[in-house]
Amino acid sequence: MEAPDPRAVSAQLRVLERNVPLFGFGVALLLLGPPMVYAFFARAAPWGLFGLPITIGGLWATVGTVWANLRARPRRGEVCFSDRGIELDGALRVPRARIHDAFYQPRSDRDEHRSSLRVLGKSRTVLFEVEVPEEPRAVAFLRALRLDARSRRAAFTGAPPLLSVWFGKVPVLAVVGVVLALVMYWLEVTTLPLPALVALLVSPLLVAVGLPMRIVVGSDGVLLKWLWWRKFIPMADVTTVGAVGEQSIVLGLRSGRTETIHTTIPRNDPSPGPRLHRDAVLARIREAHHAFAAEIPSEEVAGLVARGERPTSEWIAALEVLARGGGGYREIAVRDEDLLRLVEDNSASEAARAGAAIALRGRRSQDAEGRARVRVAAEATASPRLRVALEAALGEGDTSLEVALDALEEDKAKRAE
Repeated sequence: MEAPDPRAVSAQLRVLERNVPLFGFGVALLLLGPPMVYAFFARAAPWGLFGLPITIGGLWATVGTVWANLRARPRRGEVCFSDRGIELDGALRVPRARIHDAFYQPRSDRDEHRSSLRVLGKSRTVLFEVEVPEEPRAVAFLRALRLDARSRRAAFTGAPPLLSVWFGKVPVLAVVGVVLALVMYWLEVTTLPLPALVALLVSPLLVAVGLPMRIVVGSDGVLLKWLWWRKFIPMADVTTVGAVGEQSIVLGLRSGRTETIHTTIPRNDPSPGPRLHRDAVLARIREAHHAFAAEIPSEEVAGLVARGERPTSEWIAALEVLARGGGGYREIAVRDEDLLRLVEDNSASEAARAGAAIALRGRRSQDAEGRARVRVAAEATASPRLRVALEAALGEGDTSLEVALDALEEDKAKRAE
């Protein structure tokens, strides 16, 4: 008989079930609307013009119910969160393997439902949602699923960086495209008419600039990704986490500067969608920040596995000596648990965490649980270089260990500049 999971948490909660009738109504509208639009343009029926709003309504109903759990229907039930997944009234509702992400969604009194825990699949569709008014309870449920800020990074969409900077009401890249077209036309670089040249240059720029930014919240910091641009904000540099308006988050840094993250394009929008999205990202960053502040650095162990000024190959060799417990390595014995805690310690340096993972891989006593803890630490980190280094220490991924450690050192040098 399988032993019960000690981390499992159960509670009587209001489950927000998907509105199946609304979804079916949306599908029916999508089947009806496009043929009506075709009939209108084929001049077969003037009433086909109504097919356009019918199609838009169908998209709203189907997309809203699947990706935003629109007009959800609440019902009470016994919900259990564990390593197996989510059980509802004793039956497995969502297996853990299907869950890709989960987060706490704060809501105000003016919203249709109270604050909730939202569980997403790989395609970002809502698999399960349950009302959880208090954030600490939601964090406890996430911890039981191993999806809290300490266990796994969470990804959200954000506003494209260049669309948050406006020149009047025209995006900056559009102005650049128009100016470039005028210069090319004046220099007679092309024989295309000016309107066609402007459209040719501006359209790809507007498409590129409209791509959303990716906000990755890890236990060690926040990573902002957009096209080829990357910016990592270590949690050790963050002193305050706050909000501005209904679409922006402001991080106060130890240097006295602030970092503003726009979760959607800043605009006067009366709908609750942008605010709800901003609040979800804000709650996750605050959770990660509080978890980071509560950690105590393992300074002594970090000193043992530190790289110092040694070349990569010499550093790895010294860590292998530590793993075997050989004499001469500062003559100090280090327990596996000490190394595992250092790997999980987000306040420690990235090099020290990677070094602890390398030392662990040479221990025969490293069991499946120890490897799982290193893997969870890799899943929780937002720093791409540290994540690759931890995976390389486990023998996973496509990057060799020395290459991963060299990249980690280069990243550290760039941030120090």
